[in-house]
Amino acid sequence: MKNLLSWIPTEYRRCLEQPVMMIAMMMMLCVAALYFARDFALDASSSTLISDDDPGLAYYSKLTETFSDSPFLVMTFSPVAGDLFSTHNLDRFKVLERAILDIDGVASVTSLLDAPLLLSPPVQVSDLATGYRSLRAGTADLPMAKAELRSSPLFSELLVSRDGNTALMQIMLTTNQPLHAIDSEIKKLLAQSTLTADEHTHLEGLRATQRQLSSVAKTSQANLISAIRSVREDFAADAQIYLGGVPMITSDMITYVKDDLSRFSVGIAALVSLALWIFFRRIRWVLIPLGTTAVSVLLMIGLLGFLNKPITPISASFISLMAIISISFSIHLIVRYRELRLQDPDQRHIDMVYETMSSKLAPCVYTALTTGIAFASLLTSGILPLIDFGWIMVIGVFVSLTVTYVFFASVLVLMPKGEASATLNDQVETTQWFSNLTLRYPWQLLIASVLLLLASGYGITRISLENRFVDYFKSGSEIREGMTFIDQHLGGTLPMEIVIQFPPYEAVVLDDEDNFGDPFASTQEQIDPRLYWIDPGKIELLRKFGEFLDSRPEIGKSVSLANVEAVARPFNDGKALGSLELVAVLSLLPADVRRRIIDPYVSPDTGKLRITTRVHETGPPFLKSELIADIERFAVQQAGVSPENIHVTGLAVLFNNMLNLLALSQTSTIGFVILATLATFIILMRSLTLGLIGVAANLITPVAMLGFMGFAQMPLNLMTITIAAIVVGIGVDDAIHYLHRFKEEMEQGRSVSEAVARSHRGIGSAIYYTSLTVIFGFSVLGLSNFVPMIQFGILTAFAMGMALVVNLTVLPALLLVVIRR
Repeated sequence: MKNLLSWIPTEYRRCLEQPVMMIAMMMMLCVAALYFARDFALDASSSTLISDDDPGLAYYSKLTETFSDSPFLVMTFSPVAGDLFSTHNLDRFKVLERAILDIDGVASVTSLLDAPLLLSPPVQVSDLATGYRSLRAGTADLPMAKAELRSSPLFSELLVSRDGNTALMQIMLTTNQPLHAIDSEIKKLLAQSTLTADEHTHLEGLRATQRQLSSVAKTSQANLISAIRSVREDFAADAQIYLGGVPMITSDMITYVKDDLSRFSVGIAALVSLALWIFFRRIRWVLIPLGTTAVSVLLMIGLLGFLNKPITPISASFISLMAIISISFSIHLIVRYRELRLQDPDQRHIDMVYETMSSKLAPCVYTALTTGIAFASLLTSGILPLIDFGWIMVIGVFVSLTVTYVFFASVLVLMPKGEASATLNDQVETTQWFSNLTLRYPWQLLIASVLLLLASGYGITRISLENRFVDYFKSGSEIREGMTFIDQHLGGTLPMEIVIQFPPYEAVVLDDEDNFGDPFASTQEQIDPRLYWIDPGKIELLRKFGEFLDSRPEIGKSVSLANVEAVARPFNDGKALGSLELVAVLSLLPADVRRRIIDPYVSPDTGKLRITTRVHETGPPFLKSELIADIERFAVQQAGVSPENIHVTGLAVLFNNMLNLLALSQTSTIGFVILATLATFIILMRSLTLGLIGVAANLITPVAMLGFMGFAQMPLNLMTITIAAIVVGIGVDDAIHYLHRFKEEMEQGRSVSEAVARSHRGIGSAIYYTSLTVIFGFSVLGLSNFVPMIQFGILTAFAMGMALVVNLTVLPALLLVVIRR
């Protein structure tokens, strides 16, 4: 590395002497980037919130195929006046349903209009085969129907709220068959333990096709949701209507990310421009850094478009981070250039630019390395969006460094030296104050740091992983309001499923004497033999699970075949159905009813019984890991199910697994980041002592920040869980610049105190300016629509402020105490 860095300045001088050619090369790359930027895409699907390395993902994917789950939206309908079960409001609900069905892309709609009414008034079991009453037919007794549905073991909190004031409509969307076929083929390939070279090539081809089809599907889905919202507006005077479901969240998240990109770009440009003008009072020191940043970001966007790699709500912040990093490089160069101009006003302009760039090359390269290492730690997370975020930022850091050394320097060479700024001789009072404080009270500062670390250590013990998906969205947003309403009135939001495995169905031959007579004998020939696999023992097991789940305040509505059996008990004088009654009732249900209330919960061919439930997201906080463990413990210890035959899955479980995996990976990788940072310090400074001092000082910031999160009861989420490693990587940048300058001063024979004082006067101002700029930049993330991104921005800004204080106080205090000369 030393030989490389000593060779680069010699060749670099030749490049600076041809600035027009260098800028022309940059412009050619920008033109290419603009061309590929048209393929720059966003992805906010649910897969961006789960881990590819989670073994439960493969099981869940196969489960959705077994039960032929299709994407759907939910719409609530709460009349603003009158009873939901009045003729007028039901008629309006029917009109709304018909309008939704007429939208292209809607496959079917299920609502309380379709619920079989068995008690309004009571019907005979034999009538099920030929027809049944429903609200759609208009023949039911409305007060009786309301009472039946509100108390129904199956439909209450599924299609109607317990208070009977809100109806829920499930809107099934058409399946994109070509995309579904591609997805299935990709899953089969990924399920293999090893792939041949040809299979890898085939997989890449499938993924390219998948991206193209997904892009078209996202546009179609966005148009579909827009059309549904337009219909909803037509009924705003009739009812309070909320729209929810994973497809809507996905579509809205893409809109959020686009809005975030615009806000971040404008916000950072405005704040940075203001800061640069205040710091340097020269228009060139505003325009050149902004131009350098724009080129860096454009090249990265073009590269992502060329690679067909979409960004997610997590990686959307790469533009802000690249801008912050690029501006930081520029500020260090500006401060150095102004310092050289102050020392020798008559030096040739190109010589001054060359000396500026070459003298800052080593610290800039090493800061890029430490920052890159911090983001590279995300590559071990196992979470696809974080992996993408990691490699995007690793590349982005070095793109920013390269563009700074090519574009920034070339533009500066072309510009005349101009008149010196009126602020050229000004000293930053804040850094001078820190210098005086450190020189006078080094031991006191170190004692205060130790006390801060001890307090922060206690705070860290209070950090938890209690995460609620509903909290990821701002109050007042449609996603949050809809999820909150459904959670509180219709049995929870985040889906969780419990699957009990049995031996699969085997054909059964019935003897003539097994015919059980009227009123079911006439249907014997029409009975699906797989229904015999469903027996009272299985129903009783499901009933036990239902009682357990109902006893848990974290769990909302749970549905299984036990709910269906409970609805049918009036046909058996309120008693549990026996084997023959159970098969008879199930066989008498019309095909459309069986498809909606039987098929989603049982698969005799694969031997699976399924319980679907939803977790409450707006109640008291709880640990999902403990809930999952309690369910598994109940299944084994009280329900008698062997451990290998019980599976708890669903988005709630996968989301929880992702957070646990991420916490585990970050715990291990932060150690790697610290060691890599130490190695960087030692190589650059050629001193183990300086390396240890640099790392020790900069561990205070992440520890204090995590301690603050613990005291503030702020749980770790998808974004904040990565802050510690990132803060170590970015926070040490200023330490590298400070120690590099300190070492230069010491090599000139100055005492430790003199070296510290001169480092504060020289590099201290650059550290101050860059830190404030970084703080401003991260603060812009507070404008995001995504709450974890807001927390990430605010906490990182706080951490960068603390890193500024640490690097101008604790770091030099350690130098004063440890180094004797």
